[in-house]
Amino acid sequence: MNFVNHYFTEVEATPRKGIKHIYGGDEGKYSMAPQDFLDIIRFIKSSNEGKLNRANTKISEKADGFSLKIGLDGNDNFYIESSHSGPVFDEGKFRQFTIDKKGESDPVSEGYEDILKTLKNDKKIQEYLKSINTPSGIKIQTESFYMPIGKGSDKDNSIVKFVATWYRKDNLGSWATFVVINVTDGKGRPLEQSKVDKIKEELKNLSTNKIKFDYGDIPDFSEIDMTTEIQKVEDFINKIEKEYGQKIDAIINNSSRQKTVMEKKRLIKQEMLKIQKEFAKRLSNLIKSGKFGDEYEGLVFDLSNQIQFKVVSDRFKEAKKEYNKEYKKWNLITNI
Repeated sequence: MNFVNHYFTEVEATPRKGIKHIYGGDEGKYSMAPQDFLDIIRFIKSSNEGKLNRANTKISEKADGFSLKIGLDGNDNFYIESSHSGPVFDEGKFRQFTIDKKGESDPVSEGYEDILKTLKNDKKIQEYLKSINTPSGIKIQTESFYMPIGKGSDKDNSIVKFVATWYRKDNLGSWATFVVINVTDGKGRPLEQSKVDKIKEELKNLSTNKIKFDYGDIPDFSEIDMTTEIQKVEDFINKIEKEYGQKIDAIINNSSRQKTVMEKKRLIKQEMLKIQKEFAKRLSNLIKSGKFGDEYEGLVFDLSNQIQFKVVSDRFKEAKKEYNKEYKKWNLITNI
């Protein structure tokens, strides 16, 4: 769904860009490519002396809700944006898209409609957005928990599930919670980090029992020494380069479709995935419980050179397998 061409606005649709997993999925199915992993390893070693700390790394909890952007265009017109929609200003558009596609609306489309209407008519939120607007607009990227589509528990009324993770209701707004990830102008250009951090705090202060704003930043964590993991990667690189007489980068980036080249790349990726799995496991369970409940999806790492990657918790991997089985045919959120 893309409505952006229907509006004369300076706001641009946010490109859908997932955060790469160090190691994810069954047998590394969704893992990042070897070159991406090598770039991370080399940066940590050269710039961070093999260590991750608060001076060179930002860590945040990955919430298991659904992607939602909220903001204003340059003329203070309010909109929301799903993963695929582009900015949507008018009520009824999400519903009509789903009706046109499926013959009827669905809970997710109605959720977007409710969110658009409710936030548009919240005077405090609208006044605040206008106060931080830029000439091209303002866009707040969030991961959202919309309570009407959360799944309750038959055994424990104090928790609610979104996708594959259980959260404590006491930690969420009674109607919705918006976990702020980032803030940009209407062109998608990043704001200064100090400005983003200020907006996160100010939005959090706007929270009510009904509508809650928060963020997943983990400001306090002990220094993480990754020198052992880095040494394993370097030992593997030395072994490969000695065996093949080539630099590993040249091998894995060789575009040739020759059988011998493809086989070398396959073997390198296969062995590299084993190291990536260990690396991800080391980082995935740094916190014992999440900010919004005992469970959490995973952690996002932002290195100081703009490299970003994600690791998921062991519990989430198992829960997601069950979720994928249960909702194999339920493809509502990702189509909107």
